[in-house]
Amino acid sequence: MTPALELEALAVDFASDRGPITAVEDVSLRVLPGRTLCVVGESGSGKSVSILAAMGLLDPRRATVRAQGLRLGNVDLLTLTDDRRRALNGDRIAMVFQDPMTALNPYLRIGTQLTEVLDVHRKMAKNEATSQAIAMLRAVGISAPESRMRSYPHELSGGMRQRVVLAMALLCQPDVLLADEPTTALDVTIQAQVLQLIRDSQARTGMAVVLVTHDMGVVAHMADDVAVLYGGLVVERAPVADLFAAPRHPYTRALLASIPSAAQRGHRLQAISGVPPSPQARPPGCVFAPRCAFAAPICQTVRPVEETLADGRTVRCSRHADVLHG
Repeated sequence: MTPALELEALAVDFASDRGPITAVEDVSLRVLPGRTLCVVGESGSGKSVSILAAMGLLDPRRATVRAQGLRLGNVDLLTLTDDRRRALNGDRIAMVFQDPMTALNPYLRIGTQLTEVLDVHRKMAKNEATSQAIAMLRAVGISAPESRMRSYPHELSGGMRQRVVLAMALLCQPDVLLADEPTTALDVTIQAQVLQLIRDSQARTGMAVVLVTHDMGVVAHMADDVAVLYGGLVVERAPVADLFAAPRHPYTRALLASIPSAAQRGHRLQAISGVPPSPQARPPGCVFAPRCAFAAPICQTVRPVEETLADGRTVRCSRHADVLHG
């Protein structure tokens, strides 16, 4: 089956006064239609930069994007003109941003922002666009959608604004939905509702979902497949059940060990010592070696290559066998 979205050996550099800074070094991701890929890792690991690059939303004056392949279905995104890329964004591929207040224009009413999507991508008449926008607001759980169409973003709660952003992303029934930590600013109840709305929409349309998150509970609930990023690299990729049952990279293992549970009541929570590497000063060997409990001398000097294991998962670690049995 052709992947709905595929990134192959993606690298992103940002210009700075001290020369280019590599934010993403070698990221390969693929998600099939109807499936959810969760991209996890600490802040600064390259998660958001990777999906912004996939959408073509990085400023070309500051960011240099390189890749062996960047495909939306059968469309080669690397060869598209800017006009063609803009035509795809919001239509075949759409994004839900982390902060709905900055994703929405504070000067325009909600209805104007929703109907604009259908005007640009479907050339739809105003009355029909308004009807479809109202129906989508109702579908994502907005009460009294007719009146909310006349509201400005500041008149809505954070949860309602995020539902509006989700409605905007889903209006054209995209092939791929990119969601960049869409529930970070929401309380637990609203978070669950937003995630369920994504699942329901996926079930109806068969769209692929790429969900960026740092919450392993969200991963367990939403993912079919998981990609773990660290230091601008994918360090492990696996089906979600395999990843939770038997993590093969030390970073993945440390992430899972840091999840609080009722069984740990009365015990100190586990944490990953140290801090992620600076993009300006990555270690010469394995990027996780300075924080790794399994590191050997070779890890300090030799950068491991991505290896495909017998079960189909990939891991970037020379000590992955020790991690499994450690």
